[in-house]
Amino acid sequence: MLEQKERVGKFLDAIAKEAQAEREAIASEIERLSREEMEKAEAEAEARAEAVRSDTLRRNRLRCNRKIAGERDCLRRVLTEKREQLEKALFHHAREQLQAFAQSAEYETFLLKSLAACGALPAAADAVFYIREADMRYREAIQKTLGFACDVRADASIQIGGWKAEVPSRKLALDDSLDARLAQQREQFRQSAKLNIMF
Repeated sequence: MLEQKERVGKFLDAIAKEAQAEREAIASEIERLSREEMEKAEAEAEARAEAVRSDTLRRNRLRCNRKIAGERDCLRRVLTEKREQLEKALFHHAREQLQAFAQSAEYETFLLKSLAACGALPAAADAVFYIREADMRYREAIQKTLGFACDVRADASIQIGGWKAEVPSRKLALDDSLDARLAQQREQFRQSAKLNIMF
């Protein structure tokens, strides 16, 4: 009987050891599966977090780019306005200086020299010279300078001074008015002043 008890004891020990081994194997498998699931969950969470970070970064960049573009547009408008104010003030002052010159004693000499320098105007019966109403007092001096009798008329489009001429039979038109000279200078100023707004 003792032998049988020993066998039963050994049998029970063997079952207990086997059960213990199976429990450890199951626990190990559970731990392995848990670890794998945890790693998988962490990887998925990391991927989702990365996607959220990327999306947030993309949206922030878009928002910043829009803000920068808006600020650039605003700054461009302000600079354009300042440039236009500067140009307007500069040429307003130039216009005032030219108007003052057109009222001076030197103006008649300038006007007649300007006409004399224009040797391209042939004596033609249909030649017409245009000057300011205020300059009509120089009509005879203009005809004398040109060397032929021509039609001299007042032209309201000449506001500062100078002259215009046309010879319809020769399809010739000239503009040496101070208004045209100022407009030409303004255009040259725009092209050469280096006040372009670039960014």
